[in-house]
Amino acid sequence: MNKQEYTEMRQEFAQLIYEYELYLKRGFLTDCRYNVIYYDVLRDLRKSEAELAIITQAIQSKSTHKIEDILNAITRAKEEFKKETETTINKHNYCQQLLQIIDKFDKSVFEQSELKFKDFVVNYHPVVCLNSNPEAKKSYDMLKRFYLESNYIGFEDYLKQNMNIFDVGDINEDKYVEASQVYYNFRNTINNSMKNLEKQYPYNKMTVFNDDMTVLAEKDDLEIRAKKFAESIKNAKKDFFDNFGFEFSLTD
Repeated sequence: MNKQEYTEMRQEFAQLIYEYELYLKRGFLTDCRYNVIYYDVLRDLRKSEAELAIITQAIQSKSTHKIEDILNAITRAKEEFKKETETTINKHNYCQQLLQIIDKFDKSVFEQSELKFKDFVVNYHPVVCLNSNPEAKKSYDMLKRFYLESNYIGFEDYLKQNMNIFDVGDINEDKYVEASQVYYNFRNTINNSMKNLEKQYPYNKMTVFNDDMTVLAEKDDLEIRAKKFAESIKNAKKDFFDNFGFEFSLTD
């Protein structure tokens, strides 16, 4: 493999890494926006799902478990849900704050930051450069966090402070074959990852924010699901009372 062949291979691989990181960023921001816009109905849906699961498990366990064990299991489930709720609230507050900042800026600002991130990937990405320094991965993870959050100022400042970790120079010719194998393995991993992610949340929700109509359609779908769950929970709570003689409440 000559230098020109290696250079072309490297550029193609760096482009793939950039596209992958951009895809992850779009998923991250989609998750944040989905959380903010649909928070109320998502919160109600999640509570209903948890209630239904706990009630169903309790009723199914009645014939095989002591009442004390069932009540203890319910208490543990309620404690776990309380912790989950706290985490959910923290995430919602974080997403609100992040989007408030992002939405203030003109799109041109982010277009420039994308170009700078792409330039970094092409010239300094640890895998592209065969940089085996453990600190390079840690520092890249921090840079990627700034990138995901569209924090271009934090990205630039952190990169300046840590450039010495990433600047390892060009790969020597005797490393071309090694680079080829590394690129090949990572390319397969990335392609498989993207193929799997596109079927999962939040990547399968990216088109929700195409326009106002799709945003409203998603809200309608969620609200319909919430109403169906509400009816199921009403019946489930009645069954719980009939079996145990007291009202079920997930939150005290």
